[in-house]
Amino acid sequence: MMGGMGYGMLNQLNLTAEQWNKVSQIQQDQTKKHWDLAGKMHEEAFKLQRLMGAEKRDNAALVNQHKKMQEMQTLMFQANLETQDKIEGVLTKEQKAQWRRYAQ
Repeated sequence: MMGGMGYGMLNQLNLTAEQWNKVSQIQQDQTKKHWDLAGKMHEEAFKLQRLMGAEKRDNAALVNQHKKMQEMQTLMFQANLETQDKIEGVLTKEQKAQWRRYAQ
């Protein structure tokens, strides 16, 4: 979900119980956002397929539909960045540095 900033690395950061609780809630929120956006993106993809399969293609409508799909991808990317920021807000300076080193 997070690209290079894998959640598995969190296991190696010696998080406190309080940190784990906060991170767990952040992850749950991220998962819900991700699936909501993924569902919307699939809906937009189906619309694009219908437009592509039309007897007479409407290129302007196709371009517009493609833009809607790109917007969904951007929203998913933004949600991932926000989640990363929230998790980093829970970490100590040392934990954050270790997590960032892992991502490189």
